[in-house]
Amino acid sequence: MGAARTNIALIGLRRSGKTTLGRRLAAHLGADFADLDAVVEECTGRSPAEWIRSEGEAAFREAELTALRAVCAVSVPRGLVLAAGGGTPTVLESAALLQSFGRVIHLELSADEAVRRALADSDASTRPLLVGRSSSEEARMLHAMRTRLYRACAELSIPADGAPDAVFSALSALL
Repeated sequence: MGAARTNIALIGLRRSGKTTLGRRLAAHLGADFADLDAVVEECTGRSPAEWIRSEGEAAFREAELTALRAVCAVSVPRGLVLAAGGGTPTVLESAALLQSFGRVIHLELSADEAVRRALADSDASTRPLLVGRSSSEEARMLHAMRTRLYRACAELSIPADGAPDAVFSALSALL
C-alpha cells in the first residue's frame, strides 16, 4: 500500500459527521486528524463563515483549495484522516486532490436527515447560508446538488443518518 493510501478523506454535507467521525477514526487507526475548515482558518486567519460573508463562496473555495494543496503536500507517516469541507468536492481540482490524497469516503445523509440536522443546529451562525434560503431549504438544495458529486468523488459511501456510534461501527468495519 502506497503512502497516499494510508490517508482517508471524509466528504459529505454539512452536519454529516465528518469532523466527529474523523477524529474518532483517526484515533482508532492511530493516524493524525485534520479538519480542512480549521486548516483554512489557521492559514488565513479567517473562518470559512468569515470568508463567505465578506468575500463570497468562490473566494472561500480558492482559499480552501490552497489549504487542501498544503495538506496534500505534507507526508504524515502515521497517515491522516481529513474532514473535508462540505463543498470541497464541488471544485474539480479539489476533488482530484482528495482522490490522490487517499481513500475518499462519503458520509451520506438522506435529504430528510440533512434537513433535520440543519433545523437542530444550535450554532447556525458559524455556517452561513450559501443559497439565501432557510437552513432547511438549503439542506434540501445542497443534498440535491451535491450527492451525485460526492458519489462520483468517493471510493465508497457510508449511510450516515444513524447515531454516531452506529455510523462509526459501519465505517470502521469497512476499513
